[in-house]
Amino acid sequence: MNKPQSDVMSIPFVLGFYGIMGLSGVVWLFFETGNAMPTIIPEKGNLLAYCVAAGAFSLFIVSLTPTILKVSSPLRHLTLEIRSLLGNLSHKEVLILALASGIGEELLFRGAIQESLGLIWASIIFGLLHGLPGTRLAHWGIFAFIVGLFFGVLQEQSQSILPPILAHFGINYINIKRIVRGDLYLEPPADAKT
Repeated sequence: MNKPQSDVMSIPFVLGFYGIMGLSGVVWLFFETGNAMPTIIPEKGNLLAYCVAAGAFSLFIVSLTPTILKVSSPLRHLTLEIRSLLGNLSHKEVLILALASGIGEELLFRGAIQESLGLIWASIIFGLLHGLPGTRLAHWGIFAFIVGLFFGVLQEQSQSILPPILAHFGINYINIKRIVRGDLYLEPPADAKT
């Protein structure tokens, strides 16, 4: 029996959307630096340590997510909307969505925009594209700005795009899986319903 899937979220759409995003980053980087790909394996430094830091950061954010949802009604409502948009994704679909978004967004934001405009502007633009101020997505934008700062620091310190991709993938994979399964706290506290 096939699981019902969202009418909006399909694997071809996800791959196309994030593929265009990643390709935009590669093209931008090429015109900015003459090199089409950001550094994956740096010439020096301890890439493994930064990859471990990326994993630790992912787990930290994922562990904070239920608490953030408990205190932020707008983020709870947004999470419910995301669950409705995503539909009933399979494990494979969650994996593809997390990989595509982690790679596509990091190629654009850390690989190209940060290279051109710097850490702060890349993080501001990352936050704004996740949620504009004054909209119902503003809380998500603030959260994305803060997380984007850390992704950017990981990229700058490691001199590699790999740690921010791993951190982004880890956060998205675990949280999307939890959203789809309904494992996150999404109901307001009992005392807030009055």
